[in-house]
Amino acid sequence: MTKNQHYVPQFYLRKFSDYEHRKQISVYNLHSQRFISCASIRGQAYKAFFYDNDGEIESCLSNIEYFASNAMAKLENNPIAMTHDEINTLYTFIALGYVRTKKFADEVNLQMEFLRKHLSSSSKALGLNVLEPFWLKNPGLECLSAFKSVYDNICDLKFYVFTNLTERQFITSDNPVIICNKFLDGQKYNYGMGGVALAGTTFILPISPYMVIYLCDEDVYEAINRAGVISDRNHVDILNKLQFANAENNVYYENKHMEKWITKYANSIHNILGQKRIKTSIASHEKTDENGELFVVADKIAEDNYSTPWLAICENNCLKLDIAVPFINIKKEPKYINSNGIFIRASCANML
Repeated sequence: MTKNQHYVPQFYLRKFSDYEHRKQISVYNLHSQRFISCASIRGQAYKAFFYDNDGEIESCLSNIEYFASNAMAKLENNPIAMTHDEINTLYTFIALGYVRTKKFADEVNLQMEFLRKHLSSSSKALGLNVLEPFWLKNPGLECLSAFKSVYDNICDLKFYVFTNLTERQFITSDNPVIICNKFLDGQKYNYGMGGVALAGTTFILPISPYMVIYLCDEDVYEAINRAGVISDRNHVDILNKLQFANAENNVYYENKHMEKWITKYANSIHNILGQKRIKTSIASHEKTDENGELFVVADKIAEDNYSTPWLAICENNCLKLDIAVPFINIKKEPKYINSNGIFIRASCANML
């Protein structure tokens, strides 16, 4: 039985280790603001019985990780030779990586509690018992149930890989899969930007200190780095800051020389990104029709102006950007479907 169940794969963290046998890794802890050398990889990004009590789920995840590890190794060695199945394995790994972390589970629980509080404050709580907490009983396992939906909604995203040729290395974290939306961020979009089916969705995952994967909406973005080579260390810094802002507790890095840059990221992150997520945006409002029947309509709501009988849903799993994401530009005429003010990718519209 596996008690300590890892929500970030150990094989993945080993790719950011330069210690002998790759059993240790260098860590920066965000809360203590302390660098830790030679930290055991086995002791990183895990929680006791996070998925189940018998280790069966982690065993299944390990099988997927085996194929993902092989696919990443091939991508690093010979990207041109990647097969469709190998690339699909990486889509699977990214979708899983997005929903399987403790931070994702904690954010879902926060959303549920946020919902409960607003229901309980409403004079028309629809007859529900909203006094009991809405916490997920097994958040690690229950959040995994979102995997298929995420996977189905990202398979249409364009796969890009960029190789870092600078002396500045990529870092990673205990919440390594970044989702952001440069397009909607620039639109001053009033709904939540965390939806994986939205126009402009971008996933970013460093797979080593020298390589990063982008999944982008090609109806909205065009690549401006088609050579796939990163020669500007400022671009590496931007992606590292995104990773820093996305982390829960720990940032991981390979070489000691990165420590001065990590300190700079820590000092600047509050000014550039703040570690602030999009707090909430999507809401429903109770109304009564001419027959006195209660119904609900979608509407917009100011982030800090909730009042009964508003029923607000959090969307806090997407980074709010104040800096430009490198390597992609928004097209002059991006394509999307406008569904009552919600910008949806055409390929995903029939799934909603």
